[in-house]
Amino acid sequence: MAGPTNQVRVRRSRSGSPLPHVAIPDMKEETGAIDSEEPAKQAPVLPEEKATLSEILSVLKNLLTSNADQSDKLHTAVEALKQKPEALDIKTAFWNAYKPLADEFDKEFKDKYGTNLDTSLIFAGLFSAVSSAFIIQIQPQLQPDPNVITQGLLLLHLVHNITGSVPPGINVPVPTGVDSRVVIAQSFLYFSLFSTLLAALLAVLAKQWLLHYDSAGERGSIEHRGLERQRKVDGLQRWKFDFVMQIFPLLLQTSLLLFAAALSIYLWTVNNVIAGISIGLTSLGVILYILMVLSAVISRDSPYQTSLTAILISIISYTATFSKSKQDLKHGDDSSSNWSSDIQHRKFWQKFKDLPPLLPRFNSEKSKSATPKPTPMFGELPPPSKEIQAVLWALETSTDPRVVEAAAVMVLSLQWPIDLELQPAMRRLADVCKSCFTSGKYSHIGIVREGMDARATSCLKAFRVLEMMSSNSEDIVNPFIFDQNFIRGGGDELTSLVQFFKISEFNPRWAQNNVTQWTLRFISGQHPQESDLEKVLDHFNPNGELLKDSSLLADFLFCINSFFSHPARHDLALMDKRNYDLNIMEKLLDNLAKHLTAVTDPLDPQIAQKIFKKIGLFKHSGLLDPNLSQWRTAAYKFCANPEQPWDVKASMMELVRIPTGYIRPVRHIAVDVAWVYTKLEELQRPLTGDSELLCDLLQTLCCVQSVPLKSTIANTLISAISPVQHDNNNTRRMQQLAFQLICSAVHWFEDNELQPVLREQLVLEKLHNALMDFFGYEYVTEYLKLFEQISNIPLWQNVMRQNRPGWLQLMYSTMAKRYPSDAFLLVSAQLWGIDEIERHEYSWQEQPLVLAFTALTNIWNQFISTDLQECHQIATIIRCTVSMASPSRAGYSPWKDGICVIQPSQDLKDKIMPRLSNALTTAAREIADNPNVAQEMKATMSCAADIMLKVASTITGELTHGWDQQHEANSEEAELWYWENLRMGFDAQLSALEELVEKMGEEHGLKTTVDPAMPVE
Repeated sequence: MAGPTNQVRVRRSRSGSPLPHVAIPDMKEETGAIDSEEPAKQAPVLPEEKATLSEILSVLKNLLTSNADQSDKLHTAVEALKQKPEALDIKTAFWNAYKPLADEFDKEFKDKYGTNLDTSLIFAGLFSAVSSAFIIQIQPQLQPDPNVITQGLLLLHLVHNITGSVPPGINVPVPTGVDSRVVIAQSFLYFSLFSTLLAALLAVLAKQWLLHYDSAGERGSIEHRGLERQRKVDGLQRWKFDFVMQIFPLLLQTSLLLFAAALSIYLWTVNNVIAGISIGLTSLGVILYILMVLSAVISRDSPYQTSLTAILISIISYTATFSKSKQDLKHGDDSSSNWSSDIQHRKFWQKFKDLPPLLPRFNSEKSKSATPKPTPMFGELPPPSKEIQAVLWALETSTDPRVVEAAAVMVLSLQWPIDLELQPAMRRLADVCKSCFTSGKYSHIGIVREGMDARATSCLKAFRVLEMMSSNSEDIVNPFIFDQNFIRGGGDELTSLVQFFKISEFNPRWAQNNVTQWTLRFISGQHPQESDLEKVLDHFNPNGELLKDSSLLADFLFCINSFFSHPARHDLALMDKRNYDLNIMEKLLDNLAKHLTAVTDPLDPQIAQKIFKKIGLFKHSGLLDPNLSQWRTAAYKFCANPEQPWDVKASMMELVRIPTGYIRPVRHIAVDVAWVYTKLEELQRPLTGDSELLCDLLQTLCCVQSVPLKSTIANTLISAISPVQHDNNNTRRMQQLAFQLICSAVHWFEDNELQPVLREQLVLEKLHNALMDFFGYEYVTEYLKLFEQISNIPLWQNVMRQNRPGWLQLMYSTMAKRYPSDAFLLVSAQLWGIDEIERHEYSWQEQPLVLAFTALTNIWNQFISTDLQECHQIATIIRCTVSMASPSRAGYSPWKDGICVIQPSQDLKDKIMPRLSNALTTAAREIADNPNVAQEMKATMSCAADIMLKVASTITGELTHGWDQQHEANSEEAELWYWENLRMGFDAQLSALEELVEKMGEEHGLKTTVDPAMPVE
């Protein structure tokens, strides 16, 4: 077996070259021998060499240990420098920052109280043993000495033995009572012992309380664990855990004081000198203790903090608050007689109120102020967010800017209650915000540090939010160290927040950015003055997607309203005001009306117009809906004030302008519209005036229909219903508004004086033509309501009968779209005797055809071929018949939203269609065979009779029996083309007939009352 070898390792430099004359041998720890490269006998080792080798090994071991420690530290530093993955949302980011802070705080919390409790238990154990020893020593002195009687009897016996008799004056001694000083001393000792044992018991319980607190947040998500942990921290504050923990050392200190007093009293019964020494030392200790307590109470920097100090500070703070509230109630807030003394009183007690407790005092409510508060505009606030306590705790506890930033971002997303003590959190946010700026060369210029824009923005926003919620608005710290108008290097949001931090100090000359949404919110909480209103209006210029944000509109309205009436803190606490934009608008209009018509210092009308212009930006994006009755009611009440300037009224009406469509009247609104009639009478003289203003005035009358329309604007409406040119949207809108107003003015058609005027200007005919131009459900309803109410008047009954084709076309178009037909039935029953009972025998899809065919049948049955006016309308009636007969096979389908093939029911083919065909055939033969027809009309009437016979044949043939498709492709498209070609064939023949009818009408001076080529839906 080979013997041990010596291996010499050569040290090398960092470059790799060997270092000369240095060799480090490997030594076995067990034998200390050197291994050689070649086998050899083990050489003897000298003692000096052993010592040298041992030193070398020791140095190497220390070097390896040091390298391992440095490696661990380097690994920790590298892990800390690694970029952490960004949180998915605000809450996750906050709770990720909250957890390390909470863990650190809890560790210190448990270590502090755990060490104090351990010390208290050890002291209580030792001290109770000492107290027990003294109690045992003094306890016998509380009982009478039984040896006194024995000693007296022995004395008498001794005297008797010596003298042979007992002298008469000698009595047997009786035991005396216990010395009262001993009783007092023993009582103090028992008090001391019981206090010590009570402190020990409470300390054991406190150990269990800490174990219960330590079990918080062991399961669930990071948010649930954080909320659970914060709930227990809140419990510590709510149940005065810190105060209770201060009682334990105080009990031990009281026990020590009682023990010293008892010892001094007892020693006084033993020896006065020793008692004096004890009393002197005890008094010195008490004096020193009192001085230390006073120093800690007076100065917060004193190192002599004790449990009694914290309790005294709490009592003094409560007394200060109570006395101040009592003084406010006694003297009132406006009293100035004791102003100087109040300031001194406040400075004195402020020292104690500023002292921090051992646990953060978040969520402490202030006493209610006696000053009247503004009336809240909104209803009940949403419940406070459950994360509030955790956020405040993080702000008050942490000094890490990253944790403060995460908490600041969280502040913006929470619903805050009012009347909280938020000064500590605000000071922390202000400090972090200040650290994000540097003054550079000039102290009045603030320069944002690189990469600090987001942190400064979040902290400043959170600071302003807490400022609005804080119950103590006095002594608000300033988060800036520079002039707010001079900021460099910040983003748009931060620059706006800084420059508008105090609206009264904002200088438009140095403005760099527009007002943002958060800036609007914070300006509202500054109680701004009316003189600063233009600063906001000039720098509020939203565009793009911002105009679609309803919350931005609500914040803008709320901010503008705050210049006229200071908002309540209740309203400021609601960050999302989008559900209250209408309420805010009503309040704003009320304030504008008061300030515009104020006797002293009225508001400039141009500012009001500028406000409406800014609000109108949101209308163009579709966010502001003028159809809402609440908007229009507030607007027209604002305009009803006769003292309002007309330019402001025009801007207000433009704001609630509805570009097109039916205007729904506002129910139960009482608004004076005399100003509308006055302006309309001015505009109707030259009707070519401002068409937009005219439309706005007519829209006002459409919305406010609480009183009947005055007849003074009849000419204006009749002119508007049939404009000469349809060249722009205003003309069409004017026509729609005039149509709606005339249909609502039933009393005009019932007035005997107005009837000739309306008939002469063909009002019903113009209404009909206008209706067919902008056909719609609401307009048809208004039109039918008017006809239903005037159908019993003879004059208008004759007019409606003369317009039978137009009436039938309107009826079919209305029924085809499933509009209400009750009014049609009532009017048609009076004019042409349509049977309503028969209509209900058919499905709702065929009911329009039944009504139309029945009405046409009655018209052809009543046709008088010798009547010149009837003959003049024959082409129109035939075209109407063709137009209404075609949909029985190719009509509109609401399911397919288009024209499709229709299969009529058998009852329709057997009953309704033959009636119309027979009526057409009878009328055609009467026209052809009538000898009383004038000679110049025979050619025209003969042509009409031929077309009528063809139409009757088509009804009984193709329309009844269907399409002959033997030689055609079996497809719906081909069938639709067939029916369309059939209709177009009749159109060509009807066009030729219409030319003959027109010539006949010109020869006899007849005028067509309706457009014969009216469209059919």
